[in-house]
Amino acid sequence: MEGESEDSWHYFLGHLVTTIPQINHPSTTIISDRDKGIDAADDRVPRAHRVYCLEHISRNLQTNFGLPSRTTFNAEIRFALTETKLRAGFDKLATVSSQALDYLRNINMSMWVTPHLVGKRYGHNTSNLVEIMNSWIVEERKLSIIDLLHSLWSKNIDLWFRHRQEVEK
Repeated sequence: MEGESEDSWHYFLGHLVTTIPQINHPSTTIISDRDKGIDAADDRVPRAHRVYCLEHISRNLQTNFGLPSRTTFNAEIRFALTETKLRAGFDKLATVSSQALDYLRNINMSMWVTPHLVGKRYGHNTSNLVEIMNSWIVEERKLSIIDLLHSLWSKNIDLWFRHRQEVEK
């Protein structure tokens, strides 16, 4: 794909649903970084739930509001399981940065705050698994789909073989 755009997400998600129809199911959760392209492609998997990557929100707070990585957001808001704990975290953040609190309040809470989520996160708060995968297949991403699948299969077999050799030593 040429990059993350509305067209590329439409193309990818359309083909993903064609290949794996079970993706378009209420038990599926798609974690994204709030990119406008993927939001515009929601019609490709309308039954799947959407949530936002909490790591991206955390980095936005650091970048845009100068908050350190160990903030109230990461300590109390990000992992708040109840409305009471969430409100306490918001109150604490208000004493540090009212602009950061406004930023968070302007993000649809059903997309990122555990007490308000419509779907499930299944223990994942971040899209970093996808980021890791993307960094592993940098060259393969330029290939046609058949060549991509063949290369991924070969990489996995190679990893399995090397792991097996290590175990047998």
